[in-house]
Amino acid sequence: MKIAVLSDPHIGSSNPVFVPNWNKAVAAVNARDDLDLAVVLGDLTLYGSEKAEDLPFGARALEALRLTYFRALTEMVEGLKPDVVAHMDLVRKFEPEGFTFSQRVMSEIDRALEAIRSYGGILDINCAAFRNGYGPVYPLPQVLERAHRMGVRVTLGDDSHGVDTVGVSLAKSVQAAANAGYDSIAYLTRADGWRDAPLGQIAPITGGASQ
Repeated sequence: MKIAVLSDPHIGSSNPVFVPNWNKAVAAVNARDDLDLAVVLGDLTLYGSEKAEDLPFGARALEALRLTYFRALTEMVEGLKPDVVAHMDLVRKFEPEGFTFSQRVMSEIDRALEAIRSYGGILDINCAAFRNGYGPVYPLPQVLERAHRMGVRVTLGDDSHGVDTVGVSLAKSVQAAANAGYDSIAYLTRADGWRDAPLGQIAPITGGASQ
């Protein structure tokens, strides 16, 4: 595996020379077809939040990241057509409480949702974000409500990385589905493939770990 590491770029609004250099480095990495992974380490901005002028600079960089993320997601969905698209908005993992996507990003999310809907793909409502303290379940309510209006089916996901978290907090996923307007949940069977269960028939195991 070949990995490109871009370390401590320290770009910022007060250092105009650094920005073109950063753009050149990114372009050089993107032009390579023999790299498996690109990693950015260290401080992205020179002063972080110490200078007010760097705050909008950082905000624009994060917005660009979200746009790129969802465009790449759409390409992946169109190319692979996976049965289930999991934690669709993982890119917002570390955002503060109350965060919502901009309308510009929501336009890219709409494209991704339409790509999922077009072949009958299913979106998972993933409780890992809530369980691990990163806000509401994936995806955010504004995304899940849009998915419902567009007719995208949903399933439940706990993203368990071990037996201790199997089913933990799935009740939050069920509630999120109801809040978005869904009345059924897709589930996979051995004999008949994907089927739908009425939302009212789905509930956490009494006394279990799914609370």
